[in-house]
Amino acid sequence: MLLKITILDEYDKELINKIQKEHADKVSGIYELYDQLYVLGYCQSYSDSRIYYVAYTLAKNNIKVKISKVKE
Repeated sequence: MLLKITILDEYDKELINKIQKEHADKVSGIYELYDQLYVLGYCQSYSDSRIYYVAYTLAKNNIKVKISKVKE
């Protein structure tokens, strides 16, 4: 199942970069998710664990997000 994280409010792109640098080496495959967030304000993945990990790191930094299922 394809999951999507959408940032709900305006966000600081530099904060996304900072979070990416702190966590990219901890979970394989999340670097690209942060890249998508930086550029688009959302990211998608088939990996539940990657989506929930990224959502956790964003929420921990007071960035409001929504996780949704994407119809294919």
